[in-house]
Amino acid sequence: MTTMINKRIVVNVGNSRTTWAIFNGDNLHKSWSNQTTLSRSQAPDIASDLDEGLNGESVENQIVYICSVVPSASLALIEALHEQGFDPREIRLDMQKGIRGFYPTFGTDRLANCYAAYKIYGSKCDNLLVLDFGTATTISAVSSAGEFLGGMITLGFQDTLTTIGKRLEQLPVIDYDGSGDKVFDSVSPLSNSTRDSIFAGALYSQLGTVEKWVRKCKQELDKTTLVVATGGLSRYIGQHLEQGTIDAFDKELTLKGVNFIAQELEAEAVPADPG
Repeated sequence: MTTMINKRIVVNVGNSRTTWAIFNGDNLHKSWSNQTTLSRSQAPDIASDLDEGLNGESVENQIVYICSVVPSASLALIEALHEQGFDPREIRLDMQKGIRGFYPTFGTDRLANCYAAYKIYGSKCDNLLVLDFGTATTISAVSSAGEFLGGMITLGFQDTLTTIGKRLEQLPVIDYDGSGDKVFDSVSPLSNSTRDSIFAGALYSQLGTVEKWVRKCKQELDKTTLVVATGGLSRYIGQHLEQGTIDAFDKELTLKGVNFIAQELEAEAVPADPG
């Protein structure tokens, strides 16, 4: 008999936030996040949260699968997890076999996004476009045959807002995470205040970029293409995009991708049942 692993811990270390999740098979059991800069100092609290999420299962040597685009933060986090008795393992490009053709410096967060989109949506189209609205805004193209087809990267919406204020002395810094500011539910391209003008300029720049990206990519691919969006601001920005730009939203896409890769690694590690 083979041993099935039910609970699985996965982590996405992003430029701004680190997100933790416990999966039960394919199902997301629990998730939470903290600022990436606090991941090291909060390790004891994180271990406590993981204990609770594991419902009494032993922490000792429990594997934690880590996807990271911040090497300094993940190194500190790995050290802290070792101290707490976990077995942290960082995801690399060569750890999955589902998609081929990634270039060597391709980010593991984009890898996880592509892998999850491929596993979940790949059978429904010829090609996939994966949009991630994070610290950077990225687009990645993957075929249903499991081939990476290329992509693009630009500065994310939040950092565009804050950079304007930091670089231009007379303009304010606007920090917006997409949650609950009614002032920005309806954005006019003809704004009558500095704050609203900065916000509208940054938003419409992002909208124009993404809409152009999707149109040009679809022209290049010239086949049935499904567009999946993820990232903390995907819903907010998505509601302002031209209708039909995005086909599906999946905020947990990166975590799901790490979980799928972990499943693949575990399946390879478990000996085949001779009976």
